[in-house]
Amino acid sequence: NSGTLTLSGETGSVVRWESSTDNFVNVTSIPNTELMQSFSDLTKTTKYRVVVKSGVCLNHNSNEILIMVNNLPSLGLDDSVKLCLYKELFISPGNIDGSYEWSTGQISEKIQVDNPGKYWVDVKDKNNCSNSDTVIVYEGSDLLIDLGNDTTICLNDSLKLDAGDYLMEIWNGEDTASSFHVSSANYYDVIAINNEGCFGVDTIVIDLSPIPSVNILQEDSLPICEFAEEQIQLNIQEDDAMNISWNFGSDNSAVTVYTAGNYIVSKSNQFSCVGYDTITVIPYCKPVVLNMPNIITPNGDGQNDFHMPIELVYEDDEYLMSRIKEITYTVRNRWGILVHFSKTIPYWDGTSQKSGLEVPPGTYFWVLHYKDASGGEFNSNGFVQLSR
Repeated sequence: NSGTLTLSGETGSVVRWESSTDNFVNVTSIPNTELMQSFSDLTKTTKYRVVVKSGVCLNHNSNEILIMVNNLPSLGLDDSVKLCLYKELFISPGNIDGSYEWSTGQISEKIQVDNPGKYWVDVKDKNNCSNSDTVIVYEGSDLLIDLGNDTTICLNDSLKLDAGDYLMEIWNGEDTASSFHVSSANYYDVIAINNEGCFGVDTIVIDLSPIPSVNILQEDSLPICEFAEEQIQLNIQEDDAMNISWNFGSDNSAVTVYTAGNYIVSKSNQFSCVGYDTITVIPYCKPVVLNMPNIITPNGDGQNDFHMPIELVYEDDEYLMSRIKEITYTVRNRWGILVHFSKTIPYWDGTSQKSGLEVPPGTYFWVLHYKDASGGEFNSNGFVQLSR
């Protein structure tokens, strides 16, 4: 599409050269008495004409030529391309009606490249116009794959391994899942391949840790009387220098609980593997049963001196009262006169509560009413024979 053109004309007295790219609409005259003329700006298709005038009458003669300027073949090789192991690489300058000659000696439009290096192609089109192009083929770098550090997982747990977002991942040479779940101790490897065929590899070692054993020494179910402000101490068998955690926030091996509920303790090791044990504390208050004797002998001999529940031999009054919500106890003589009244555990020593004097021997009528923490309501009455 560029160069120098030399034209020659016939002998004459006057020579004029003319050129036009638009069918001589715009004629550029180039006066010259030389029969030879050179033209160097050959970038467009152009007509050239020479006019020669001679003789007395200045007869003239002319001739013309059309010079066609064709574009060079347009080649489309990239400046550089990446060659990766897992993808075939083909290079081509584009489909052109003509011939190809590669630096490899091949003459096809497209060639396969297996090695890094510089590759060039010469292309000649149907107009015999030639052009060349060059591409640098370089070896693609390895992908950076990171499965993380070798790690330990807990027995019966699993770990998701993920190499990243790639065209293909091959786990342990066979599985092509996008991610890989592991639950056993082993050595795991992955090959990750991107859409250019470049790859990277990584490995990880997985170990297993057993679940820590934890055991609450007390029975699985225990009663507690919250009304009586009872408390229960819970202990685990051994802490093994591991992390202890109760579901109410304590991290001690031994704890005290005051209310009913489910209590869960966990023991975790250095791999965050956790074992659990549970105990249920149920709300329960033992019903209070008060049995009154029917004869007393308040003579100061230390034997049967008081009208009181026979259970007091085994349980003190503070224990009983801690489980009684409400209680009234009255003693009347045979004429119905009140001789004793209390709102505590029944305890009559055979004296008049009003005067403080001993009452005479005889039969007395008593009434006992109480409600206990178990929800029970009790009413009892009877006669007691007082002898001295």
